[in-house]
Amino acid sequence: MPTKQLTYAELAAVWGVSSEAARKKVEGLRLPRQPGNDGKVRVLIDLDDVQHRPQKPKSDRKPPGDHPEVEPLRQHVATLQAEVERLVILANSNRADFERERERAEKAAADLMALADRLAEAEQARSARLVDAEKARGEADQARSETAKVQAEADSLRAELLSWKGRPWWRRALG
Repeated sequence: MPTKQLTYAELAAVWGVSSEAARKKVEGLRLPRQPGNDGKVRVLIDLDDVQHRPQKPKSDRKPPGDHPEVEPLRQHVATLQAEVERLVILANSNRADFERERERAEKAAADLMALADRLAEAEQARSARLVDAEKARGEADQARSETAKVQAEADSLRAELLSWKGRPWWRRALG
């Protein structure tokens, strides 16, 4: 059949669709168009070469779930859901382990802080005892030196007494 120039309305009547659907089909096929003197666009088309097969009405189409690949996909979704449930259970178990270990770590840290406090107190007591011991050593050294002075004075007085006793009586009396 030779090519014809048809308006969108005429083409729609031939194909049995709306004029808007005919316009979209012509745009998709990139057929040559020309505006006419009456303001209507005419399409240059060979109706034997360009066949239009409109889609079946929606009521005649297969339902969306009636595809053969749907059942394996549903099985895969069920497998994935089971895996997700298993991972949720594992995550909850890991969360419980984490919480238990965190509590143990906090208790160990508290025990360590208590031991550090006790060590600091013991160190302070030790340094206080060392200060007291140093003070006692100083006092003991001072007492020893005083004792040594008194001992030396006593020795000198004994020596003087002995020398005085060693004199004859008349020298002792006269001086």
